[in-house]
Amino acid sequence: MSAVIEMNLDVASYLGRESPESALADVLLEPTPCRGCGFESFCAGHKTACHVFDDYVAKGKFIHNQPRLPSASVYRRLFSE
Repeated sequence: MSAVIEMNLDVASYLGRESPESALADVLLEPTPCRGCGFESFCAGHKTACHVFDDYVAKGKFIHNQPRLPSASVYRRLFSE
């Protein structure tokens, strides 16, 4: 299955970069708390998230060596409708 990502970026969204495409590439290549985590596929399949991911969503950064414990309550708070 392939995914299509559609984004509308204005000049402020990629200020300091050559183009919206280079800004998107930077975002896709930056480290995330899930990349390389042993719980990555578990969280994706069971609708869980950890506090490290919660911090990343809130602050845009995370501490790499924090323990990651998947939680359904964290997921629900982050992805509630």
